[in-house]
Amino acid sequence: MKPLSRLVILVLFCALSGISLVAHPASASDELSGYLPKKTLFYASLPDLRTTLTQYKDTAAYRVFQDEEVQDFLEPILGKDGLFEKMMANLSDPLDFDVVSELDLRRVTLAIVGVDPSKDDFDAVQLVLEVWPATGDPAWGKILEWMKGLFKEPEAGDLEHEATLEIGKFTVEQLRADFGTLFLVSVGERTLFSSSLDALTDVLSRFENGSKDSLAHHPDFKAGFASISRSGDDLAVYLGISSILDTVFEAISNENSHMERDQVVGFLDALGVSNLKAVAFCTYFKDLLVESRSNFYAPGEERVGLWKVFAEGAPFPQEHLGFIPKDVVSFSGYSLDLSALWPLFWNSVDIIEPGTKEEMEKELGALEERLSIQLKQDIIDNLTGEVLTYQTMPTFGLSIPSFVFMVGIKDRSRFEPALEALIGEATEGAEHRHIPVGGEQMVLIPLEGQAMVQPCYAFVSDYLILTHQIPALRKAMSDVAKPGEGILASEKFRNAYKSAGVPKNIMSMSYYDVERIVMQAYGSLASLAPMAAGAMEDMPVDLAKLPTPQAISKYFKASVAFTTVEEDGLRMSSASPIGPELYILPFSSVFWLGARGSMPVPQPVATPVEKEGGR
Repeated sequence: MKPLSRLVILVLFCALSGISLVAHPASASDELSGYLPKKTLFYASLPDLRTTLTQYKDTAAYRVFQDEEVQDFLEPILGKDGLFEKMMANLSDPLDFDVVSELDLRRVTLAIVGVDPSKDDFDAVQLVLEVWPATGDPAWGKILEWMKGLFKEPEAGDLEHEATLEIGKFTVEQLRADFGTLFLVSVGERTLFSSSLDALTDVLSRFENGSKDSLAHHPDFKAGFASISRSGDDLAVYLGISSILDTVFEAISNENSHMERDQVVGFLDALGVSNLKAVAFCTYFKDLLVESRSNFYAPGEERVGLWKVFAEGAPFPQEHLGFIPKDVVSFSGYSLDLSALWPLFWNSVDIIEPGTKEEMEKELGALEERLSIQLKQDIIDNLTGEVLTYQTMPTFGLSIPSFVFMVGIKDRSRFEPALEALIGEATEGAEHRHIPVGGEQMVLIPLEGQAMVQPCYAFVSDYLILTHQIPALRKAMSDVAKPGEGILASEKFRNAYKSAGVPKNIMSMSYYDVERIVMQAYGSLASLAPMAAGAMEDMPVDLAKLPTPQAISKYFKASVAFTTVEEDGLRMSSASPIGPELYILPFSSVFWLGARGSMPVPQPVATPVEKEGGR
């Protein structure tokens, strides 16, 4: 067996750990975060696999898989004597048990505790993986023994299973391959894997001696989860941004680096990235939706760079949702401090290319004098910060969807001539066509050759509206001039808005009609099926039985997300049929087919913060 094949097998079993069928909750007091170093870079935990997989049955992805049309189409793969059953039989044969139905796990946690720039590839990233099987489960032990046996085979070439190492009271096994070294150790009922002996030794010392110097006690970790975690979360993810930045700064300070540390630090300071200490993320399955909550933790009174842009605008005026047509497939609305972009740009220029700011200012001054405008005063400072964008599906005769962009304007008498002068400069003085529409002017921007789109814009009330289709601009002008209920009249939007629990005081909001988007995308792919059938031989499925777009899309509800500004950063929340679990567990519903008996739901475990007395 080749080394790469062995690595794939290791990854496969890590994946199987995450989709165990009969999982039991582990105690919150035993979270791996309590044993990881404080400066851990990344942490992701599926804390209660059994509950998660039970709740996963109430997701759009699982419902699609169970649909009659989908099952009929996949029968050659998933049915009796299908490809999947044969694959699992081949996997189970050397293990002497049915992996799908007998593997019994509690929890899986993955962490990146550091990066060693002096090492290459696999050994450079210090990974720690925890797999916690159920009490008395023999399946995981058999898998471990089979996996370790692969490294002893004579044909393994340069692979070898080395002698065990004694670290304190723990016995660590070392598996070495050409892709790197893997260490594994049993700690009570759980198994820990690591790519770094130093990292594993550090973790084991906390298991043996106890320590409050761990990730769970890091103030950024606790504050990151404090406002978003709740009992029963299916996934908890943490990014230690301050620790990641320290690692980056250490790497670029290396004598072999061509980057200047002070330059990078200065640029990140200008962007405001240095204010961001951590990002925490939690999800929960409910009513065909994935509820997600994120906390961008950035304590401190002074907001600079991008933080100022995002956090110092007025609350988004939700009454302006009447500008957005009822039939859109998506929209986004923001309330920003766009005036902060001007100093951010110049500060960044001065840091990235020292000495060029003065020359750029001269060139800008010459442009302003030639056009008789002042870019900052006429354009940048003239934006209110309210931004609306939306997209509609293609209509008959149009090959692309319409996209509309709107931004609020403070003083139109200064902004309008300045914008036309800039566009005239960009189009080399080509004549702009002005078309009267309802007392306003629709301006068409000329393009060379035969273009499929027609860039155009108009001012209505205190808004600039831009798009690439004349009918879309006419519609938008009418909606802004005489707003009605708009998207508020959509039952899909109202239901999604309610599911997301949108408060009044928000910085941004977005909406997606996922059902229509999935139907459009899947329909386009399905239309290529005859071509695929002709190009591929021995296809295991019958493309004549390909599920209809309706069968796929009908389970996908609409999605709403919103952002609020808090004293210590930004909170982002969403309720969507598509979440990270759809990528982590794309085939988990397959494994439900092998479940034996009922699966009672245990009491949910606490999230990382709750064990500290947290929320």
